[in-house]
Amino acid sequence: MLSTDEFKAFAGKVVPFLSMMTRIEDRKDDDLLRTYGFRGFPSLAFLDAEGNKLLTQGGRTVKDFEDSLAKVSEFVELDAKAKAGDESAVVPALIAQMKLGGIDYAGAQAKAKGAKFTKEQKVAFTDALIPLLATLPLDAAKIELKGLKLSEEQHGKAMDVLAGLEITSHLKGVRQDRGAAAKAAFYKMWKQGRGPKAIDSNASYQFWNLLLAKATEDSDVKLFESAWGVIRPAIAKNPRAARFVEAQDAKLAEMKKNSGGDDDDGDDDDDESSEKKEGEHKK
Repeated sequence: MLSTDEFKAFAGKVVPFLSMMTRIEDRKDDDLLRTYGFRGFPSLAFLDAEGNKLLTQGGRTVKDFEDSLAKVSEFVELDAKAKAGDESAVVPALIAQMKLGGIDYAGAQAKAKGAKFTKEQKVAFTDALIPLLATLPLDAAKIELKGLKLSEEQHGKAMDVLAGLEITSHLKGVRQDRGAAAKAAFYKMWKQGRGPKAIDSNASYQFWNLLLAKATEDSDVKLFESAWGVIRPAIAKNPRAARFVEAQDAKLAEMKKNSGGDDDDGDDDDDESSEKKEGEHKK
């Protein structure tokens, strides 16, 4: 991709910087991975002229880069106006920064104090605030959620964020018990109709991958079909996953054949129904 005309055109709009991490003592910039909060390779980010991280880049296509550059440019322009004394740019700059993920939940709330919001800006602020719940510990995020006045749509998005935090907390112990506790917790979430709707992060992939493993262990056709229905679209276009996709398709067909069409998943829903109402939104 780096050698394409498309990328070259994009690169002309920024100052590309590539750093290879090593373990050579006293090597300049060798701690950048830790400095910017990254954990693996490759890690991409947009920085300002002072080296402050403005945005962690997720997508890996040139279009993704262009979209991110547009968001970063909007924030930089608004932030400059706000710092120059333009009060009308203060709130838009804050919201733009929140959308970039350049500020955490507590920081956004602190900056919002005393700011003058229009009705539309209040809605936009809350929309941008919801994803930032992920910057809090799970219990703290639950408490904050109870204090937010959200629409039904916003509440649904907030519950998705909490589900992500819950998934991450369960994944911490995967190595110790080979995922047994996480499988049980994720299965409970699945029975409640909670969990990621698509593969958009490593945590969401681990959620469905562990459920796929549990479904295989338990010969649970319904669970397998549900998990594979989310995983398959995310990996099907990857040539390196072709054999895995073929094997899982065959496994699902065999499980359905052996079950005789009976994909009953049990009757243990009653004791969990009350948990679905956790974090009810205020109207």
